[in-house]
Amino acid sequence: MKTVFSKAARAFTLVELLIASAVAALAVAAVLAGAIAMQRSFVAAEDFAVAKTDQARLSDYITLDLRRALSVTVGNGDGNPIVTMQIPDYYDPDGLPRTPTISNYVADYGDPAQPVTVVYRKVGSSIYRQENAETPREIAANVEDFQIPKPIDLGKVVKTQVTFAPRFERTATAAARTATTVYSTTMLRNKRKAP
Repeated sequence: MKTVFSKAARAFTLVELLIASAVAALAVAAVLAGAIAMQRSFVAAEDFAVAKTDQARLSDYITLDLRRALSVTVGNGDGNPIVTMQIPDYYDPDGLPRTPTISNYVADYGDPAQPVTVVYRKVGSSIYRQENAETPREIAANVEDFQIPKPIDLGKVVKTQVTFAPRFERTATAAARTATTVYSTTMLRNKRKAP
C-alpha cells in the first residue's frame, strides 16, 4: 500500500517535537544561567569599585588633614573612635586662600588662636567628616573597624587602620567574608601643638 502525502499535510511527529522542545529548553537554560552569572559578576565588580573608591577617599581625606594638623586628639564616643584635629584656617569665608604671616619661621594662616576643627567619627558602618559646625558628610561606607592610635610624644607620624566589610558575598554566612584593611602612615608636617 502506498500512502501519498501532499506538501501541506507534512508536520512534526510527537517524538521530533519533544526532542526539539528539550534542545530549546537546554539552550534557554544555558542563556539564563549565563545571564545570571554576568549579572552577579557585574554587581560584584561594581561593589568592588565602590569599596575601593571609598577606601581611597577616606585615606586621602585623613592623610590631607593629618599632614596639616596642628594637634590630633583621639577619643572614644559611644564606643566608636572620634579623631579631632586642629588645622590652620587656610581659606577666608569666600573660599580664597589666605596669605600667611610669617614670624619666627612659623607661618600662620588667619587667626592662629582660632584654627579649623575637623572631626572624624564612625557612626554605624559609616565614617563621617565634620569641619567646624558644618553638617557632617559621609566619606566612607561599609566600615567594620576604624582605628587611629594616639600619636606618640606629639609624634611626627600617625598610623591609621580602617577595615571595610566586603559587600559582595558568595555564601550566605557572614563568617566566610574576608574584610579589606587599609593601612596608612602619614608624616606630619606642621609643628605639633599640645592638644
